[in-house]
Amino acid sequence: PKVNQEKFRSEKSFQELPDGIKIAYFETGNPQGKPFIFIHGFTDSSRTWTSLFPYFDNSYRYIFLDLRGHGDSTAPRCCYALSQMAYDVKLLMDKLTFYKAFVARHSLGSIVTQTLAEKWPERVEKAILVGSGDNTSDIGPMVYHEIFEVNKVQEPIDPHSKFMDWWMGNFAPDSIELVEYSKQDTAKIPLYVWREVLDTLSTEDYGRRIGQLRTPVLVMNGENDGFWSKASQEHFKTS
Repeated sequence: PKVNQEKFRSEKSFQELPDGIKIAYFETGNPQGKPFIFIHGFTDSSRTWTSLFPYFDNSYRYIFLDLRGHGDSTAPRCCYALSQMAYDVKLLMDKLTFYKAFVARHSLGSIVTQTLAEKWPERVEKAILVGSGDNTSDIGPMVYHEIFEVNKVQEPIDPHSKFMDWWMGNFAPDSIELVEYSKQDTAKIPLYVWREVLDTLSTEDYGRRIGQLRTPVLVMNGENDGFWSKASQEHFKTS
């Protein structure tokens, strides 16, 4: 069955975290199953994963969250370091009263997962990293190009602008409805969040301890990925 994109936002739940962030998330599956957390990429939201919903069975307790500043979670002026976003995930796990989880993350979310697994390895049972890497060198030029383009945008962002068509231009052609609703979600993100996260991605030296991880990790990458090259993925898997 297809997900009702119009009703998706109204079906989210919220948790107020001790650090002051109000995290929005969507939960489905078996409430008694092992927790399986999904985290989206930059300027995406939990809606990103909805095209996969029909393929999930009832074995797990599936939790799809909105990172701080994204989707329907609160968007503070400060701060968007990887450690702070990873801490939000850890606090949400505490609030939902489970200690350990499977974690699947895409792009920015996968980098947050690396940080979570580095700082709190006992909380991550297994991790799936989709479109990820161990340093910024491979995506540096792309990030700086995006910073340049974002700096030209003014609020309110028009979800039907040429900028948004370019920004969201990597979706599969059979997901038109998902794209349209995703554009609306993305256009609502304050520009200071865009700039703060892009600054984090361009300056933070993440992945330094990736070789020390003891969490089982599955690395997945699309052959048409515009960010992470095949060479960087091979390096990442062997690091």
